[in-house]
Amino acid sequence: GARPFHTVAFPKQQDLVVSPDGENSSLVIQQDAYLYYGLFNKPKSFQYLKSLPGNIIYLFVYRCVVETPSATLRQGDAIGVVYGEVLNVKLEKGTEILLFEVPEISATEY
Repeated sequence: GARPFHTVAFPKQQDLVVSPDGENSSLVIQQDAYLYYGLFNKPKSFQYLKSLPGNIIYLFVYRCVVETPSATLRQGDAIGVVYGEVLNVKLEKGTEILLFEVPEISATEY
């Protein structure tokens, strides 16, 4: 089964930057949101499992190429996962990413 990103990626090359509870010395945000930064020195495949059902995953590619089941992402590209609970990705050597997990906001909340 899928495991959270931070347990399957390279610990020294990715970090939880922001979280609701300061996990792993991350910055605390007053929202059920997570931000991960990753830099991978060799090819890697992983699954990111949402921390909270109903959240949205956004993956931004800063450098290199990322393959997902639905798209090939290059530098500057992004993809969002609204309805699934898991994001499957394949990373090339040298890939640098930002991965956000944020609560979904309905139109009535604006």
